[in-house]
Amino acid sequence: MKVGSKSEVLENRLTKPEQEILALVAGGKSNQEIPQILYIAPGTVRVQCTGFCKS
Repeated sequence: MKVGSKSEVLENRLTKPEQEILALVAGGKSNQEIPQILYIAPGTVRVQCTGFCKS
């Protein structure tokens, strides 16, 4: 059985909001910048980061 790349595995395991936040973090954005970019609450960023850190 062939296993997909790490990015393919992460895409299948992460929700769409987690993927968006992870992409911004990987692009160097801070936890303070991300809520402003995505128009979400800072607490939402923390919750989503916790989600993908567990994945």
